[in-house]
Amino acid sequence: MSQVVWNSHSKDSFDRNWNDFLLNFGLADNKWLSDLYEDRHIWVPIYLDHHFWAGMRSTQRSESMHSFFNKYITRNSSLIQFVKQYDNCLGSREQAERELDAADFHTLIPCATKSCIEAQFQDAYTHAKFREVQAQFRGKANCITRLKNSALGYGKKYTWNRSC
Repeated sequence: MSQVVWNSHSKDSFDRNWNDFLLNFGLADNKWLSDLYEDRHIWVPIYLDHHFWAGMRSTQRSESMHSFFNKYITRNSSLIQFVKQYDNCLGSREQAERELDAADFHTLIPCATKSCIEAQFQDAYTHAKFREVQAQFRGKANCITRLKNSALGYGKKYTWNRSC
């Protein structure tokens, strides 16, 4: 199943691979899988490729949470230890978020360009995410775009030459 989800390079290939998977394992009448397929536009990566995610993968948040909780909880933790450590863990995370929010609120990372788009990124993102996006934006802003061929009028084609 993970091969179907992660290795499909187009919507058509996902649909084809999904159907092959169901037939190979005799799951064509499985209601849960049928419902899951109907909602594919909200969970299958190839169906989400037109959305902007600021560089975040779908599994990145859960990987981050696993790493965070592993500092506090082991597989040998008792239920009481788990509850106490979970509470400590959440308290620690909330404190760290409050500190980062305060830093973001009281400081401003300057824009590298005079672009309104970069200013929107600056306003919308945390400092850490803005630094990532700013580096990517700066690289794209330095691209040189020149009109290579043009013709005025209805139905004429414009060709642009871009070099980065």
